[in-house]
Amino acid sequence: MSVLNKTRIIKGIMGGNAIAKNSVTGEPLLYNDKPIQAQQVDLRVIDRKTLRKDLIDAFVSLDSKFEAKYGEPLWEDATGLFYSNGNFSGVAFNGSSEHFFSNAISDESMLKKKPTMGDVDLTIPKEKLQDLFDLLLDLEGSQISPHVTYMGQNNTQKDFYLSQINSIFAYEYEPGTDPLFIQVDFESSDYEGNRPTEFAKFSHSSSWEDINAGLKGVFHKYIIRSLADILSKMEDVVVLQKKSLLWPPSARKISASSTPVKMYSFSVDSGLRSAYELQKYKEEDLAKGEEYKQQKSKKKKLASPEDELPLPNVGDVVEVDGKTAYKLLEPKESTYVNVVSEIMKLLFKEKMGEDYQPTSEDVNLFGSFVGILRLMKKYLDNDEIESVYQNFVDWKLFDSASQGLYINEPPEIAKEKDKSSKMAAVNQFRKMFSFLEEPDSQKLESYYGVYKTREDKKIQQKTETPKEVSESLLRRYVRSMLRG
Repeated sequence: MSVLNKTRIIKGIMGGNAIAKNSVTGEPLLYNDKPIQAQQVDLRVIDRKTLRKDLIDAFVSLDSKFEAKYGEPLWEDATGLFYSNGNFSGVAFNGSSEHFFSNAISDESMLKKKPTMGDVDLTIPKEKLQDLFDLLLDLEGSQISPHVTYMGQNNTQKDFYLSQINSIFAYEYEPGTDPLFIQVDFESSDYEGNRPTEFAKFSHSSSWEDINAGLKGVFHKYIIRSLADILSKMEDVVVLQKKSLLWPPSARKISASSTPVKMYSFSVDSGLRSAYELQKYKEEDLAKGEEYKQQKSKKKKLASPEDELPLPNVGDVVEVDGKTAYKLLEPKESTYVNVVSEIMKLLFKEKMGEDYQPTSEDVNLFGSFVGILRLMKKYLDNDEIESVYQNFVDWKLFDSASQGLYINEPPEIAKEKDKSSKMAAVNQFRKMFSFLEEPDSQKLESYYGVYKTREDKKIQQKTETPKEVSESLLRRYVRSMLRG
């Protein structure tokens, strides 16, 4: 296929997403003197079965080219990954792309609920992302398969530090047509055997039930974070400073962090982690404590009466004024739980008791936003439900630091689409629990009142140096961790 001399254009809906760039200069690559920009595909015009086959043929061909360059395939068994018993399989894809490529969803259902296809989210083993990035640089402008040409990507050589490659392929559906530019995001993922791991699929999922309800997959992750915030809240505790001694009592330093604190924090990339560590006395703590008392005595400082208390036993839980003591754990110090049933067990054990074992039905429900609402109805009381709802609305959707869902759209369009998407999740909540009130109108006005300026912020970030961009991303990451 040549993409340079076609005149008739296949109907496409502009998605306003990735633009293919020169890998060195970052300047947009052009077709017919216009930037090569990703489009959405109208499935009412382009046959779904044909498109799936043509795209998978291109991915299998890319796999062969990867093996020719590096001596091993991109996937362990590409054909076995993309097909199951002769039918299309969606196992390698994330989000709604899984349903588009799967035979489990009929064409009729797809056209009814998802008549257009945006980005294709395709997973690859994470250790092969850099090699794929380099291979794609070599293939820029090359025909990959009879109907597909690789055009370029949205990342340049100097700033490739992300967890995915946003690439654009030109698709010729019929002879004599201009190409349709389809964005394929190669997402680095943990693989086990010839497929993504259970958690890798779970954390990037978009259930068909949620799609049927008009919900974006991101809200499923937001509600898990809200559950973690509320169900793991600890009120009657004390947080000690990182380097605080545990003994004697006068040496303890209380953190300025206020209570209540959230024991668990959910990460899409890593799973559920304990954000705080219960403090128990070790032999070294008591030894340091005695050394501290001796130094204090040498300096002729008055001893605190409580410092004369008998030494606690090794293994005893540290208490301060009758409150259990914890210390904050940094993410790199934490152990992450990424087995879905174990995540559920940790979240619900305070409510259900230590013996709680999620049933297979519970685990299935946990895989969707609508399913989690059913779990809440099953296990939580109204006060807890309302707390999760308020956290979800106030901190995940409409806080000043909350992420906009359509950052590549013009501000006015982005604002309307963002509000429509987020209110769909709010309305689903209120449909399940009629006692919940609408979000505060002033909060919405405040959130969307500054939405126009977010495009300016994005433009500012594009002008920052790589170091400034990294620092900006770090600040946003820290804020998101603090929020959940």
